[in-house]
Amino acid sequence: MFLFRQMVRMQTQPSFVEFNKLLQVIFKMEQYSVALKLFDEMRQWAAPMNECTLIILINFCCLLKRVDIGFAIFDSFLKQCYVANVVTRAAPEILGEI
Repeated sequence: MFLFRQMVRMQTQPSFVEFNKLLQVIFKMEQYSVALKLFDEMRQWAAPMNECTLIILINFCCLLKRVDIGFAIFDSFLKQCYVANVVTRAAPEILGEI
């Protein structure tokens, strides 16, 4: 979380790639709930996100069995006019199976 806060306070914010790398590290540490808290802070700080960021977060929701948050993130994905691919189209079905 400390690294994230440093990133958002920089004069020039890092790209979404750097934030995605941070989320991937959290994933490898199996700290899924921390990732969702980080996502909430990312939204508050208007940190850059892309479709990959949202797919990573949907995956966290699946692992935490948080269908409600997963669908909210998927809704955000669609509202931002991202084009759903095989992975994103499977996400609601995966969430529904939990």
